[in-house]
Amino acid sequence: MDAEPWGPKSVDVAEVGLSLICPFDLSEVDQPPKTLQELRGHLEIETYSIKICGREQGKRERFSEQNTKTVQPKDLENTLVEVLESFREKLATMVKAKGSLTVPPLVLVGFDLAFELRSLSASYPKIADCFTSWVDLQELVKEAAQLDKSPSLRDSLTALGFGTVSTDVGSLWKKHSAGKDTVRIAAVLASLSLRKAEREVLPITFTWRRKWSPAKQHMQYRGTGKLFRNGPPKPAELFPFTAKLSLCGGSLSSGRVEASDIMKLFAQHNPTAVGSCCRDGSMTAFVSMPSFDALEQFVASMDGALCEAYEGTWNVVSIFDPTVTQARTAEELEELYKEKLQATTVAKREQRLKKRLEQGREDARL
Repeated sequence: MDAEPWGPKSVDVAEVGLSLICPFDLSEVDQPPKTLQELRGHLEIETYSIKICGREQGKRERFSEQNTKTVQPKDLENTLVEVLESFREKLATMVKAKGSLTVPPLVLVGFDLAFELRSLSASYPKIADCFTSWVDLQELVKEAAQLDKSPSLRDSLTALGFGTVSTDVGSLWKKHSAGKDTVRIAAVLASLSLRKAEREVLPITFTWRRKWSPAKQHMQYRGTGKLFRNGPPKPAELFPFTAKLSLCGGSLSSGRVEASDIMKLFAQHNPTAVGSCCRDGSMTAFVSMPSFDALEQFVASMDGALCEAYEGTWNVVSIFDPTVTQARTAEELEELYKEKLQATTVAKREQRLKKRLEQGREDARL
């Protein structure tokens, strides 16, 4: 299990990855796997990624070998319980097919489980009840390497022989997929299980980790989106997930309302951009969200909401135009925009080449 934290205090959950590692026979594995592909050749792994609406984290690594679900925050616990129950049923079917009546227990395995255990105990007690025990592989790696300092998942995988495929150990820069991290955790579990007790100390080299100041770490939750005057954020291709807000019955006694004022009002929703438009004493605001799901959630929560700062209520509508883009997430939006830029670059290159060829023909005639 792996969970990605959310919010300035990292107490909420943005994404949860779950992988069922079916029981396996160590004697049937000749050599420890060195890639995730080899791992899947030895182990049967079923992976789920559950993402929470409105907690879009932008571009992150791709991982297609998973079942993906997107749920509302209030539905996360029940969804996870359903997945864990499906794991139990699968295990029961497997042992029954082998003629056994004893179903293996579900053991929670993770790497640096501090955040997951806090979340389970504080917010998701039903999930904790699904497991009989838990194992933190970080502590086992630390013991195998005889370290005082806790190693990262990436450094542990490298020490165990992974890394010939760079994406197997994860990037230092790009955000990880919670689903893929659970497969990496399975790789550590299998490799540690295959190590003989008399093996030498596990050699770990600590790689540099970028460190964030508290201000930078919390920046994305403090209203750091782009600001636009006199209308919605542009171009629409970059900011398609936009809502239009009209202030009803309020007072603009303080004068013109700037986009920065709008950003302060809605910073807790983590907008990617905002725009303002004040005319004849009325105010219209535009708020762009990172994904289509986040936009729908924002509209539902803010339409009819009281605006204490200007003593009015908000009338909120989505102005998302599906003809502008096919994207529905921040990752899809970025990929489509990159494709457009590449196509534009190729077209300009071909145009310059054509112009040079035509110029060459004219020079030849002269």
